[in-house]
Amino acid sequence: MNLGANSIIDTGLYYQWGDAQGYALNDREEWNNNNYKWYNNETHSYTKYCEADGKLTLDSSDDAAAVSWGNGWHMPTQEQMAELINEEYVTYEWVNNYLHRGVNGALFTSKTNNNTLFLPVNTEIGSEWERAVYHTKDTFDPDYCISLYANDTGPEITDINCNGETYRRDPYGIRPVC
Repeated sequence: MNLGANSIIDTGLYYQWGDAQGYALNDREEWNNNNYKWYNNETHSYTKYCEADGKLTLDSSDDAAAVSWGNGWHMPTQEQMAELINEEYVTYEWVNNYLHRGVNGALFTSKTNNNTLFLPVNTEIGSEWERAVYHTKDTFDPDYCISLYANDTGPEITDINCNGETYRRDPYGIRPVC
């Protein structure tokens, strides 16, 4: 289930990328750089996971899954997310009202053993567009954040420019892996 969740359909807590502190979506007045752990408001620049340090993978101390669950758990890497959406290994469908519990989301089914993984909607834009967005542990460039993005048109790994003072600090879910 998601980090901070009580069941497989629960969205769990929301995290800024590289900050192990999770929040209920409405527990924060704003999600912005003023309250982002790795941003210096005086210099208007990132202080970690930036060009200056060249780090492309979260340290274990900044990996919310590793901090919360320990024992080998971590946020998924881009490679693990890519495997999850690879049509050679899984089928994908967008499900409305999963298990008749009133929750929409992405359902992945293994072609090898028929095991399933459900990622509940955790981001809504307006009243007509829902999506499931989940942070990864790594990125390919300090200016980008990588996430799994899924909606009714399908799943994809997205790279989002973080220099526009967004996305790193935006609240997304985390689905730990071990």
